Amino acid sequence: MATIPRTGVAAPSGALLSGERSQENADQERTRAWEEYRYWALEQPSLTLWKGNSDPFQSAAVGLVARDYEIIRQAQRFPVFAAWPDKASAVFRAPIADTANSHIELQQAMKDEGEIHAILASGYHVTAGSSGPNSEVYLGRELAHKTRAVALLRQKLLDHGFSDSVATLIRLLISLDFEAGDFTASLVHLRGLWSMSSSLPDRLLDTQELIIVSDVWVGLSLLKKPEIPPSRYDPGSRPLQTFDAALRLLEESEATRFNCYEAETSYRSDTVLSTESFSLLDAANEVVNTKAIMDQVNEATIQQDVVWWMHRRATAVSGLLISGYVDAIRSSGSAICSDNLNVRKELDAAACLCGILFMNFRFMDSPNNYNFSKTFQMIEPILRRVSQDSGEGVQQEQDDVFLWLLFMCAMGSDVYAARGDIPYSVWPAREFRRVCARRKVTDEASIITLFRQFEYYPQMDDFVKELLSDTVELLDMPIMPWSKWCEILDHYVP
Repeated sequence: MATIPRTGVAAPSGALLSGERSQENADQERTRAWEEYRYWALEQPSLTLWKGNSDPFQSAAVGLVARDYEIIRQAQRFPVFAAWPDKASAVFRAPIADTANSHIELQQAMKDEGEIHAILASGYHVTAGSSGPNSEVYLGRELAHKTRAVALLRQKLLDHGFSDSVATLIRLLISLDFEAGDFTASLVHLRGLWSMSSSLPDRLLDTQELIIVSDVWVGLSLLKKPEIPPSRYDPGSRPLQTFDAALRLLEESEATRFNCYEAETSYRSDTVLSTESFSLLDAANEVVNTKAIMDQVNEATIQQDVVWWMHRRATAVSGLLISGYVDAIRSSGSAICSDNLNVRKELDAAACLCGILFMNFRFMDSPNNYNFSKTFQMIEPILRRVSQDSGEGVQQEQDDVFLWLLFMCAMGSDVYAARGDIPYSVWPAREFRRVCARRKVTDEASIITLFRQFEYYPQMDDFVKELLSDTVELLDMPIMPWSKWCEILDHYVP
């Protein structure tokens, strides 16, 4: 297991480290989860280990054939959840080959039978992605190796209990299931690893750091709160960090002013979003502004501190936002809520998801960015309900929030549909124009000024202009082509 390096970010307080629940309840829950995980792992059907006819890799724990060499080479491109990243490109995830950030030692993994099968499964997953009509064959082989890895995990737990090798194998399985879209299986592995490490104080913080990103991303995918309270590892806002003064100088320079923007907060006390929601949106805006200048930091020590802070802070803010969404949705469904309070809670829920969307746009330059498109689709149904429940007699403050949310939803629909992730929905764009007409706000400058009270950055100007074009009413396809979005968002292109 890797050791935690010293960072230049502020540490959470002792009160926060206690988590959101009492220690006794937390320990009971982890013990129960560990027992459930042992039952799940130990009751899986066994498979007979198959080997090739030759073994060119003498150090490997199992016999490998020549074809396996290419598969292992492909596996080095497979993304796993990172920890303690040493560069901006490794924030959140890193390929297996990037040992410093993936914390997967390939040579060491080759000595363990379970890890070999997990590595081979990773290689077949990568190969399937570029194999066109043959992808099903490779996905079948991925499943066979992954199933074998789970069977070997069962045996390792039975024979030896928790170890560094077990932790590595489970981390690989978490990433494999996540990439395959089996988020429930990822959650089972994650809970098992967290429960085991919780009984070993000397391993707890290391394990926490290794799984915080996967914990939040699984939560985003399943629309649930993270297993680990983000307050346990949240380093706090940027002004608390020693590097903040250096970054402020960069933000104030002419070279970066276009990319950075500080939201105006004076108006917010009269809006219908909760104080908690606005606080989280401010945190998301801070992450986005820092991401815009992170690569321009030249001093190595400062850049490392910024990268570590970004990795933890963006993960924690995402975890807090999805938790805010869950809480707001639960409250909006309460029988004791008035209709007006239900609308406010639903606006809070949509705002939390839009905060995640806002950050997701800024990280689209990374090949390891989270694909938020499926979770994004939860925003439109909320806004449709708000539109139906509010009617025409809504307060201006509610209209302002609703208009910004419609803009973010229209932009998400355009981006993800143009990328081919989801079907296009024209409703948010048309509803945006309808609300603008009702408010008699139809000029670009007024709308941009309004949006700067929430979350916005200058690259969004082009989409505001397109939304106001009369051609929107006639289209049933993305307003802007994918090539234009790649230019605006600096989207990663293989």
